[in-house]
Amino acid sequence: MDVTTACRDMNQLSSQAQKACALFLEECKKQGLNVLITETYRSQERQNWLYEQGRSRAGKVVTWTKNSRHTSRRAWDICKNVRGQEYSDSSFFKKCAEVAALLGITWGGDWNSNPDTPHFEIDQSWKVTTTNAVTDNDLFNAVSTIIKDGVQLTFNAWKRLDLIKLNNVPALVCKLAGVEIDGSVSDAQYKQAIDKLVLLGAISQRLIWDEKRYTVNNVRSLLIKFSKLG
Repeated sequence: MDVTTACRDMNQLSSQAQKACALFLEECKKQGLNVLITETYRSQERQNWLYEQGRSRAGKVVTWTKNSRHTSRRAWDICKNVRGQEYSDSSFFKKCAEVAALLGITWGGDWNSNPDTPHFEIDQSWKVTTTNAVTDNDLFNAVSTIIKDGVQLTFNAWKRLDLIKLNNVPALVCKLAGVEIDGSVSDAQYKQAIDKLVLLGAISQRLIWDEKRYTVNNVRSLLIKFSKLG
């Protein structure tokens, strides 16, 4: 396929991503969200070509990296399937993101650095679970355990993926690490907390946390790992 042409074929995704994408589309449809897939698999040549747009080639910058999960067949892009509203309806993408969160799918719009609103992806550990779209039992139990162990968390703020607010995460990591804060979290306090959580083994992908590129799924993993440290 020519580098200028986007592949929209779900069958070109990995078997995991095909399942994830199909579930995502099914749940979006149930909620009345009219989703159109705009790209699935992307060759490295196309990724490089897109990266050069707005840099060595004229045009608006459309990607910030040469490394993408599109090239490993684990990502897809969408738009609203309504002419004239393809990318302008922010509430549409947020509702799609809520569906994705419940399915364990990462939304690019959650990234603090270079957010990518139309982008959805999975990591290699993603799998279909029997957990329903309302209650994530592992997360629910993890938060319950952490609170029982004495960490002062608001249960309803962390018990489900769709309730997690990323702007509250710096305070969360400080509470988990036992770093006292008074109001807003300073950079030094945040770093101290991350240092402690890395040493405890609750955080393994440090760079994501240092750069605050974590998603709700990263927060979920942190809470579950932390609950098992006891």
